Amino acid sequence: MMMTATWVLLLGETFILFGVIRPLAPNIHESVTSAILKLGAAAVLGVVWVVVMFALRSFYVRRVVRSSPGEGTAAPTKGTFEPQK
Repeated sequence: MMMTATWVLLLGETFILFGVIRPLAPNIHESVTSAILKLGAAAVLGVVWVVVMFALRSFYVRRVVRSSPGEGTAAPTKGTFEPQK
């Protein structure tokens, strides 16, 4: 799932960057406003990609820790657990 999500994000971002943001009129060299908007949109897209990748990483790490009992958790020390009644 992690690899699929990464590829979907990568391909989606590439399409949005080159298929939507770049063709917006006017050209980047003709207007300062257009240049700022295009660079801002590309930066926001990059930030969203990084945030989603960190979210996927934390989801993956939590899933791996849950699926391997005993690993990733500290062993109980003396007196920290209550006896069974």
